[in-house]
Amino acid sequence: MVDPDARLKYYQEMDNIIINEDAAILPMFQMNKIFVVSDRVKEFHIAWNGWSDMSFYDVVIEN
Repeated sequence: MVDPDARLKYYQEMDNIIINEDAAILPMFQMNKIFVVSDRVKEFHIAWNGWSDMSFYDVVIEN
């Protein structure tokens, strides 16, 4: 298909069929991330996606 407008229309139709008619979403698991940190712990950062690389090079523990 050479015509870009016709191709776009065709892709939009396929997308509609796949998403709205054929798609079945079945969550298999859910990853919960729980971090328990004392008020004494400073500079422990969790990334926007909830992950922590667990490198404690800048973590400070106050007395």
